[in-house]
Amino acid sequence: MKILIISYYFAPTNTIASHRITALARHLDGKGHKVKVVTARHRSIPRDFAADHSGIDVVETRPLLFAGMQNRSSHMATSLRIKGAHQDWLKRFYCQRLLAMLRRTKTIARHLTVWPDKQVGWAWFALPAAWRITRRWGPDLIYASAPPATSMVVAAVVSKLTSVPWICEIRDRWADDPYYPRPQWRKAAERGLERAVLRSTKGIVTVSHTWSHAYSAQYGKPVETVYSGFDPGFYKGISTKPAAGLPLRIVYTGSIYAGRDPSPLWSALAEMGDAASGVRVEFYGARRDEVLPGAERSGVARLVHVEEHVPHERAVSLQCGADVLLMLQWNNESEAGNVPGKLFEYIGAGRPILAMGFAGAEMARLIRELNAGLFSNEPEEIKHQLNKWCYQKRIGPISHEVHRLAFQELTRSNQFDKMDAFICKCMRDSGQDLLIEPD
Repeated sequence: MKILIISYYFAPTNTIASHRITALARHLDGKGHKVKVVTARHRSIPRDFAADHSGIDVVETRPLLFAGMQNRSSHMATSLRIKGAHQDWLKRFYCQRLLAMLRRTKTIARHLTVWPDKQVGWAWFALPAAWRITRRWGPDLIYASAPPATSMVVAAVVSKLTSVPWICEIRDRWADDPYYPRPQWRKAAERGLERAVLRSTKGIVTVSHTWSHAYSAQYGKPVETVYSGFDPGFYKGISTKPAAGLPLRIVYTGSIYAGRDPSPLWSALAEMGDAASGVRVEFYGARRDEVLPGAERSGVARLVHVEEHVPHERAVSLQCGADVLLMLQWNNESEAGNVPGKLFEYIGAGRPILAMGFAGAEMARLIRELNAGLFSNEPEEIKHQLNKWCYQKRIGPISHEVHRLAFQELTRSNQFDKMDAFICKCMRDSGQDLLIEPD
């Protein structure tokens, strides 16, 4: 089968989304499918994800973002703040009023003009590129991965123009995204646009059973849950192991999004007293202003180390060399179905996980079922576990055994085999002739 993938993220762009989509393209190619990819060539995102995708034709287009006005107004606001800082109170008052007006204008303009998201400018380049490939190459299927939702819009339009069926992958929510504050009228409009776009898709792939149930009930489409999984072979070439003896190294890799708060860990460390000196918490990929203020308020900043962006290979090496891996999720019911791809990297690294967030989330259930570590928001419980790990570290390596059958089920090849079978089923159900069946 010939499959055209439309994804805003792809190697060598270094994001967790790129890791998933690049691995999927390689998996489909390895199964005998012919794969082409339309993606964006990013300038603001590091391009140091070294993944082999030879044999896959990748077309990179410009990633025009509708963020220029926001950046310019923010720069203007900063300039006004600096220039007005040492003026008399009346000038400062008018500067503040002007700043507030600029912020409101920026927000209103964004809600009115940027549809479906700030990556909509990419559609001006992705749409003609995908249309040309479809007309000349004749794919059997278009596979769109979102976010951004612009990927789905491009796929839906190309499908409409060429009558090639499409399937969408929803790695995170569109209309129900809790991280994107917007007025009610915008939410309602986005729900309507989402409904219109998904009406034509032949199937929906999500990253959690919670979301699969929701989208199946909402749209009546075939839905499949496909976790990002992990590649066991990727870790075999990594020789990094946890060092002997204290300190207990707790490692976090990646950005910290809004609402993901390590405060329970800071409180636990503060309650440990002098014993906390045997613990070191390391963040790689997060900003200092996202991490240190909370640690300073709890008086444990001396135990915290922060480095900003690191290449993916080093991040995985750091995960394998950690004693414990830290996972953060927003402690809110809206996170019930959010299963981050990073969780599977952590599972593949084979180190115990300390996670906090919404206790009823699917991610929490997975960690408990796998016996992969501790999921807790209670400082006392976290303190008890840290003391236990510190004791184990003094006398030898921390013992950690996950549930083997569940562990094997979460390998990337097993998960993507489900995707392959789902794609073929959707194509058969829609009356399409298949040249290649999954192995």
